[in-house]
Amino acid sequence: TLGDELEEAADVIGFLDHETLKQQLKADGRILFEDRLDLAQSAVLTNTRLQYAVRFVDGRGRPLPFSNIVSIEPVPGIARPPSDLTATEQQDQVTLAWTPPTENIDGTVPAQVLGYNVYRAKPNAPSLGRPINDRPIEEAQFVDRNFLYLTPYVYVVRSVSQGPDATVESSDSERLEVTPRDTFRPAAPTSVTVASAGSIISLFWPTNSEQDVVGYFIYRAESAETPDWQRITDKPVTRATFRDERVRTGTRYLYRVTAVDRYGNESEPSAVVSEVANP
Repeated sequence: TLGDELEEAADVIGFLDHETLKQQLKADGRILFEDRLDLAQSAVLTNTRLQYAVRFVDGRGRPLPFSNIVSIEPVPGIARPPSDLTATEQQDQVTLAWTPPTENIDGTVPAQVLGYNVYRAKPNAPSLGRPINDRPIEEAQFVDRNFLYLTPYVYVVRSVSQGPDATVESSDSERLEVTPRDTFRPAAPTSVTVASAGSIISLFWPTNSEQDVVGYFIYRAESAETPDWQRITDKPVTRATFRDERVRTGTRYLYRVTAVDRYGNESEPSAVVSEVANP
């Protein structure tokens, strides 16, 4: 039978244990095994067809029948992976950049690159999963906006080339580990206005546009000549308004406001406003 012929002619090239199977199914919903070929030795693989089959082995070591057999013909003329993968961080985005390959894996030039696929996974993930881009990227950079701060990630980029029947990915670029951190200040509050009545000075301003702003600090001083700024809020106020009830009637006070995000980054102060506490 075909199974007997395969067992006689084929070599066992890998084994996935039970724990690995569970991890892969939990992480990606499928089972993956990679057979890495040295396609740089293209002469050896010319007109070569490789056949693969899988079979389950039970707890007693007894093999079940082979699965269906799939065949592939290696394609040497595909691009090498990108190199020099780097990441730069800005507010709510990680920008990846890399150097395009200059040749194909069989040494021919120029590199046959249709685009690139970008992968992101946790450092201990059993597989990379699917690309985080919708379609191959033509430029040698990608902006990732769908991540969590303070979470470690591994990024990998693959070149995409045209094979005989479909597109083919290169092997992985070097792995780049990134833990995004928000160290970016919000914008300073603008258009702060002030009013006084009933021995209370009230401040008003538009809310910041940044999604991670959690509140505002209020600073006060009493001298315009040499202002000694004191923060008069112990914690960020969550509304874009503030009532200062600790004032002396007839005294002029100066105020400025800063925005604070959830990671403790504080903006530059707003423009200074002033008002006399009226009775």
